[in-house]
Amino acid sequence: MDRIEKLVGNLAKPPRLSVERAKLYTDSMRNTEGEPMILRQAKALKNILENIPIQILDGEL
Repeated sequence: MDRIEKLVGNLAKPPRLSVERAKLYTDSMRNTEGEPMILRQAKALKNILENIPIQILDGEL
């Protein structure tokens, strides 16, 4: 199987759930109570993107 076929095959697999992502989102939402929801969601995303490790699997580079 070549690299492209393997990458396409990975797209068909169900996504993995991340407990760490959920915890970062929840922590941020707790810390921003009282702010407008759109800002809370943006800050939660920022918190996730700044703190979750990047995962690069074999053959992705």
